[in-house]
Amino acid sequence: MINRNANQVNVMNRRTPILRDDGKDRTVNVRAATTANDAPEEDLVTVLVKSFPTCQAVRSATSLLSPEAVVGLVRFDGRFPG
Repeated sequence: MINRNANQVNVMNRRTPILRDDGKDRTVNVRAATTANDAPEEDLVTVLVKSFPTCQAVRSATSLLSPEAVVGLVRFDGRFPG
């Protein structure tokens, strides 16, 4: 996961994110970084951006993509629960 906000990256790397689906929780291992240069090649890349830097963020992530990669764009408001 790439996020320009170093504090949020640190939280994501320290605390395992929990996905809630249909009332069931499961944890997901995430490796977060502030730049594409700090992250290994991945099969799934999630880009968290506000609307204005979306194109720039996607372009910067192309070096991470394996041949089978999927890129997900998620609008993130910067707040973590709890």
